[in-house]
Amino acid sequence: MTYSPRLARILREHGILEVTFIAGALSVFVFVIWDALNARWGKRDFAVALGIVAVYSIALSRIALPEERTHMIEYGVVGVLIYKALLERLKNEWPVWSPTLLAMLIVGTLGSIDEVLQFWHPTRTFDWRDIGFNWLAGILSITAYKAILRARAHI
Repeated sequence: MTYSPRLARILREHGILEVTFIAGALSVFVFVIWDALNARWGKRDFAVALGIVAVYSIALSRIALPEERTHMIEYGVVGVLIYKALLERLKNEWPVWSPTLLAMLIVGTLGSIDEVLQFWHPTRTFDWRDIGFNWLAGILSITAYKAILRARAHI
């Protein structure tokens, strides 16, 4: 058995799998807030932040298993990092075709490849829903990050 399923089993046996997920999600949230504190917040920023929290709350409430919820954190972070890298390339005058769509395609493709590779791994399982969660996480995180950037630009 690989590390991830073993860790999930141990956390579930001790009744702290959900708490661990919440702690991971909160740590990402703290980093986002920390970054946000470096900017002046206006009414648009608060409206966008509330919208993002609402959308993520709805998405996470529809995912039953905590293991599947981790896709939202993992591929959300990957999506924003890819998007930021593409924006940096664009600033340095590299030809980047639609950074938003390209980042979404890259993160979704990476998530799909990751899930397809699990088909051949003896201790992992392939699941079409996980591919959907990976794409959803990338799309939501990039859209949320872009919304925050646009709200900040209007201050």
